[in-house]
Amino acid sequence: MTTKKILTNPKEILKKSINFIESGQFELAKNPEYLKEIKTKLISNVKASSVCNIGEYTKSIESGYIQIYERYHDNLNPEHVEAV
Repeated sequence: MTTKKILTNPKEILKKSINFIESGQFELAKNPEYLKEIKTKLISNVKASSVCNIGEYTKSIESGYIQIYERYHDNLNPEHVEAV
């Protein structure tokens, strides 16, 4: 069996999905064993992921909204806000 890098972080998967599709690597469709391995890793990591953690996501986006509101309230020009 060949060794393949298995993507387990949902953010990493989303970021690489376009490249994955464009490169023609449809390994998941052609290799059921590889698909099963990916599913198992995703299921085990989904709870630890910030992408799937609604509480963390909500705090992060609210932090961004607060930054935007404070800049507006202080009559500052808009700028890039990073919700952390």
